[in-house]
Amino acid sequence: MDNQRELTKDEMIMMLINMLKDNGMKEKSNSMYEMAAYIDILERKLDAMSEELNEVSNKLMEMSEKDLSDKIKETVLNAVEKGKERVVDIRAKVSEIKADMRTKAISIVNDVKVKGMSALNRVAEMTGIKWKLKSLDEKIKGGIADTEQTIARIENFTAGMKIANAQFTNSFRVLMGKNEKELAGTDKKGLVTKVLTSPWKWQKGVYEGMCRNIEGMIKRIDNLSMEVRSRDAGRSVEAEAVDTVEMDYEDIEIIEPGDSKMKVAEEDKYEVVVKNGKGR
Repeated sequence: MDNQRELTKDEMIMMLINMLKDNGMKEKSNSMYEMAAYIDILERKLDAMSEELNEVSNKLMEMSEKDLSDKIKETVLNAVEKGKERVVDIRAKVSEIKADMRTKAISIVNDVKVKGMSALNRVAEMTGIKWKLKSLDEKIKGGIADTEQTIARIENFTAGMKIANAQFTNSFRVLMGKNEKELAGTDKKGLVTKVLTSPWKWQKGVYEGMCRNIEGMIKRIDNLSMEVRSRDAGRSVEAEAVDTVEMDYEDIEIIEPGDSKMKVAEEDKYEVVVKNGKGR
């Protein structure tokens, strides 16, 4: 993924994150950064899935009929095309959420310059993307269901071919006056099954990881909202006065927030760490 596409590299998102951090809203700052990081992770996973689907398609086209029947090849190729369409659909949804986050960040930063630091509490408005995340989650779960069905079709088809081959072999043994033989199978099909199902099992795991990413984002959104409500409920007159102190953010230095390392990815290779930041 091009760095220019990464939300954690976006100037306005990072400006908002730093404004929050510099005004004693470290938890909200960290939550915003982690939300942006989750979006970057989703895009990386979609890139990897697109590459995998293209590779599967190319390998299938290279296989001859003696290695793989036209019927199973057609079935898997159709599944590949459906998978590609789903990735495009999911990517569009992720891009929409990403654009919403950036638009909201720009609005809040501009509002801070006009109304002061109290406008930072508008980060709670990020809850508006929650329903889009839930819709995205449903699409990804549809991808999980599709991969499970594809795996089942491949396994059932190749198992059926194995039985048919055994029956065909035994029919000749009967014609030759020999007893039928239980054929455990020199199963070339078994290897083919493994090769064909491996990419789909991998994709299922990626989809499941994406669902966990979305769950993480929703938790951060809920945290933003709760933190703002808590802050408003406990504000004192002195705190109000602090919020009205004028600060110049025209030439803000873009730095990463937080005092401690936090992981926002699970057991896959896409791990994002919030590094220690240096205050202004």
